[in-house]
Amino acid sequence: MNKFIGLTAACALLFAASSASAITYVANRAVGAGFVNLSITTDDTLGVLSTSNITAWDITLDDGINTATLYNHPNAGINSILQIVSIALTATAKDLYFDFTTPNNNINNYAIIYPYTGNVYYCLQGSPCYDYSGPGEGMRLFGGVIQSQAYSGNQIIASVAGGAVPEPGAWALMLAGFGLAGSALRARRRTLAA
Repeated sequence: MNKFIGLTAACALLFAASSASAITYVANRAVGAGFVNLSITTDDTLGVLSTSNITAWDITLDDGINTATLYNHPNAGINSILQIVSIALTATAKDLYFDFTTPNNNINNYAIIYPYTGNVYYCLQGSPCYDYSGPGEGMRLFGGVIQSQAYSGNQIIASVAGGAVPEPGAWALMLAGFGLAGSALRARRRTLAA
């Protein structure tokens, strides 16, 4: 029994010590006459996000004529770059937010994903990113008309699909709890049988 408890504790520590879990936010957003399908994965940071907190993305842009996908899959390929300027992108365990409030004096406030080459991009802006008209969300494919949608204030731009997923530490505690409960029941049966 001591070996079982020791093994359970070791497994719990291994799971708890694993790297931070990831949270993937998804959305299908109307942008002008087109749409954007988003899948953005973070490093599990909650609160204000910077460029380094975004670990992967898969964004399909469709302006009604052209379609393109911008992606960053660390183990499978990267064709685009992400740049976040300001503190406007924030995350909760359930939703990803962008604050479209225009800052004073037109201070940069945007998140943009663009390819290594070509005229394709997706942008969330509170000030200049895809144009100078103010708060909104926009995309451009192949030099065509910039598709855009105006927003104001703090908006949910994507959500966790199917609800939040427990972190590795929570799974480790749950597994350790089951293991210890099972051990205690076995020990109790042996005591009662003796």
